[in-house]
Amino acid sequence: MRILGFMSGTSLDAVDMADHAARGVSAALEMRQRLEEFNSERKEGPRLQIRIGINTGNMMVGLLGGNRRYDYSVLGNEVNIAARFESLNKDFGTSVLVGEATLKELKNRFICRPLGSISLKGKTEQVAVYELVCRTGRPIPDAVKEFLKLYEVGYTAIRSNRFTEAIS
Repeated sequence: MRILGFMSGTSLDAVDMADHAARGVSAALEMRQRLEEFNSERKEGPRLQIRIGINTGNMMVGLLGGNRRYDYSVLGNEVNIAARFESLNKDFGTSVLVGEATLKELKNRFICRPLGSISLKGKTEQVAVYELVCRTGRPIPDAVKEFLKLYEVGYTAIRSNRFTEAIS
């Protein structure tokens, strides 16, 4: 099942929100936390998972269609990229991926792990993708801190073609 959510106003008119990116990633983190709680409380059945793609940019939002049939929706290149981020979570083993424009809007209020630049079908330029880890200023388990530290060293080495260093 796929659900599309987008930040807009409470009426049918789109509203410009200066903090739309922070609201979007905050909602994603809360959804992930609530799902973890739900899964831990369940006695039986499969563990449910969630995949979220978040991207920032210009898009068309509003009632789309004609006199007889219309829908409140969102269209545009940035929306398509967010949808691709959502599905890429499966390949990366992550739950929330964000684009570079979203990362810039967050202004260091959240910790994001760079995963590299990816080629998307139908696009000529690669797109940078990041994993949303957590909000800054909150406690982070020591194991996660150590992983992020080692990951940064390895990622930087790989991006600089120092593969032997990256392996160690």
